Amino acid sequence: MRIGKFLSGGVLLLASAFAGAQEQAPVQLPQAQVLDQTPALTRGDLEGWLDGLLPHAMRTGEMAGAVVVVVKNGDILLAKGYGYADVDAGKPVDPRGTLFRPGSISKLFTWTAVMQLVEQGKLDLDEDLNRYLDFEIPAYAGKPVTMRNVMTHTTGFEESGKHLFSRNQSTLPSLETLIKDVLPRRVYPPGEVVAYSNYAASLAGYVVQRISGQPFDDYVEQHLLRPLGMARSSFRQPLPLGLAGQMANGYRNASDPPMEFELVGPAPAGSLSATGTDMAGFMLAHLQQGQYRGVRILKPETVAVMHATAHAPTPPLNGMALGFYREDRNGRKIVGHAGDTRAFHSDLHLFPDEGVGLFVSVTGGARGQAASKLRKGLLDGFVNRYFPAESGNASPARLDADSVQAHAQQVVGRYRISRSSYSNFLAALSLAGQLKVDARQDGTLVTQGFRDLAGQPMHWREVEPYVWRELNGDRRLAAVVENGQVVRIGTDAMPPVAVGLRVAGWESAGWNLPLLAFTLLVLVAALAWWLVAALAGKANAIARPAERQRKWLQLGTVAGVLFFIGWGIVAAQLLRSPVALDGGLDPFIRVLHVLGVLLVPAALHALWAAFRAWREPRGTWMRVGRILLAAALVATVWFAFAFRLVTAGLNY
Repeated sequence: MRIGKFLSGGVLLLASAFAGAQEQAPVQLPQAQVLDQTPALTRGDLEGWLDGLLPHAMRTGEMAGAVVVVVKNGDILLAKGYGYADVDAGKPVDPRGTLFRPGSISKLFTWTAVMQLVEQGKLDLDEDLNRYLDFEIPAYAGKPVTMRNVMTHTTGFEESGKHLFSRNQSTLPSLETLIKDVLPRRVYPPGEVVAYSNYAASLAGYVVQRISGQPFDDYVEQHLLRPLGMARSSFRQPLPLGLAGQMANGYRNASDPPMEFELVGPAPAGSLSATGTDMAGFMLAHLQQGQYRGVRILKPETVAVMHATAHAPTPPLNGMALGFYREDRNGRKIVGHAGDTRAFHSDLHLFPDEGVGLFVSVTGGARGQAASKLRKGLLDGFVNRYFPAESGNASPARLDADSVQAHAQQVVGRYRISRSSYSNFLAALSLAGQLKVDARQDGTLVTQGFRDLAGQPMHWREVEPYVWRELNGDRRLAAVVENGQVVRIGTDAMPPVAVGLRVAGWESAGWNLPLLAFTLLVLVAALAWWLVAALAGKANAIARPAERQRKWLQLGTVAGVLFFIGWGIVAAQLLRSPVALDGGLDPFIRVLHVLGVLLVPAALHALWAAFRAWREPRGTWMRVGRILLAAALVATVWFAFAFRLVTAGLNY
């Protein structure tokens, strides 16, 4: 369930993907190769290449187990397991018998189910989705949500993280409960801004359930898994008894204890468990115009529509097909999807014109984002080795130096990921996840958020108007200009499921983060001063305008410190595990909401105290102290309400 490095719908790792991550563990990655002759994609060559790559990469990257499956010309070319399904027991990965969790690749099954209903005339991609629901999704500026919006991630929903994972079966909501209770706010016009949404994918699953009259799990089993011979695959949570014993252990890192079976809240968006060879059947069906071993799941024209570009957020970069990402490289058409849970990290890539498909899933490798780097490197190496760019391509036109510098200056600034929350406390992540774009004198762009495999900021040089290419690489960055202003940017270093939107001045991390540091420093210093004075028995160490006012100042300071400590605890819990989003923290969050409200009168009293201290004959340091404390409490109120740390509801 991915966008960014996590995407199991992961709100937090999405932010880290744009903010960058420090290198913590070396990992051997495939490098782009310049070969005298393109090797044929045969089992022998492929296996030799993979065997030279994966074992060392997994060992240095702390990956416990992996499965790789490549299909070609209607059959499995290679299906091989690496490492262990159970590290302690020394149980090796079996590509035919070991189940992995492909995360958001599950969505491809949901989209396929949707298109089956479209073929049957039971669902219209461009109809108001409310027609198929038993509750109402509010319109945005008079515009409804359609299934086409859902499949291209252009519904306009803000990010939703609640119940992304559940700690146990008792907190795992049913699909209907999740869809109705966690309806996100719509923040963008439908069809315009791409913003990946696990909620929207689950909404599609609920529509399938409503139209078919079958529980979603039953529908997928009857109409997809069984026809494709995927006998060792299931969306069910927990797994049926016959499959549970074949599930690979999930690991954050190979040296860590195994994790419990992950319970995914938005099930149609990411709850699939499958073997490598089962995934081969699904790939082959899409590569063979909807047919596999004589069984048809889709019409050829439907498959063609699903694989064609349906929304291009930042032309000329790859866009969204219907549910699939377009990943075209080296002049080759590629469609695919990525998927992450907390423990499993997967990729699926289809080369329709070549009849080739690649699936990889690993468990472990969280340290240093080794698993994500391996997957990127694996695709890079695979494409460049077996499907290199044709020689003789025209060189890009030379651009005027003045235009290069002018375009670079237009892009300079801060951007927030479109996949963001706006109406709840997750909105505060925008501060940590903003992408900063700088420009050098020669017009080269430097992005602090997009980083290369070594963890360094990427550098880009303009190769055509408003399109930049990575220095010493093949990734591109593009900007969309409206009325002479850059309104959004995107890069094919990331899937086309989110863009960077220009940050408004009030929400810029450029001044909000320094203000936050100042606020924390003043509040902690004031509290420490009062504590020291109290312990020293000097009640009058601080001049006081009035006893009541002094108490309000102390109460406000304590409340402010506790407010930030409380949200720090929440952030630590979320960073430790997104399971914390299952609602268990709601009582604690509600206390923080109340605390934030109490900060308003405390800030007003602090302003009054500062005003009186300035007008009355008091020492300079007393005046400065009162002004600083008032500024810190007002800033605390600013953060509480501007970044939705205080809200009326608990929908996030």
